[in-house]
Amino acid sequence: MEKVAGYGDIQKLCHVFSVSRSGFYAYAKRKRMDRDAQARKLVLQTYQRYEGKYGYRQLQLFLWQD
Repeated sequence: MEKVAGYGDIQKLCHVFSVSRSGFYAYAKRKRMDRDAQARKLVLQTYQRYEGKYGYRQLQLFLWQD
């Protein structure tokens, strides 16, 4: 359902898929939070790998290289 959310009215799509609107938005929020947590974990791992010696700009370059 997430793939088709950009194609029309969320209320109609939720009706077609038999999902409540609040349920859809709760799912979308939960999925976004999981993605954010994964990104935060990756940044922390990179920071620890370089023993905290580098700032955010250099860490960003390291993440792009990986």
